[in-house]
Amino acid sequence: MLDAVNILVVDDDKDVCILLEDALETAGYKVSAVNDPMLAAPTLKNGNFHLVILDLNMPGKSGLEVLEEIRAHDPEIAVIICTGFPSVETAAAAMRLGGADYVQKPFNLDRFLTAVRNAIETRGIVIDPEEQLNRQIGERVRTVRAEKGFTQKQLAERARISKSQVSQIELGSSGASVSSLYRISEALGIRLGRIFEGL
Repeated sequence: MLDAVNILVVDDDKDVCILLEDALETAGYKVSAVNDPMLAAPTLKNGNFHLVILDLNMPGKSGLEVLEEIRAHDPEIAVIICTGFPSVETAAAAMRLGGADYVQKPFNLDRFLTAVRNAIETRGIVIDPEEQLNRQIGERVRTVRAEKGFTQKQLAERARISKSQVSQIELGSSGASVSSLYRISEALGIRLGRIFEGL
């Protein structure tokens, strides 16, 4: 668990909260979620959060209004805006209020997790070096897999490891053994060293 990185999800859709909590916790973050936009600012004040995932379209109070409250409390906290109804106007308004990124629903989880990592790195939040290396290895495996046109399932079958293990390695949520990485490199048709190049 990356206790140094504490994330608050604010979305009135409970299913979205569950999806993002699962994805973020699997990636090793500590996550809290609220479904009521009225609770966003009080929850933020009572917790030590580094990043907020904020829905724009919520009943009772819009995401932009919540973002204004967040900025009044903490001008520096990273905020990623999510919406199923993107527009140039809302994107511009969110960026003016210091949104770190703008992610469209339905979520592409790879794109979403990349936005989270970028927001964290931009804010200079320190991540344990071993965790950081696991993430970098995972990103490299995912990138090469995409280049080769394999799904996670196909890679798992070719490497003779489980799909969940491939998923965990790509998310950087657990350290991969050398033997697993060797099997993956063989399955991808690359040298094992390519996975570590430049890391």
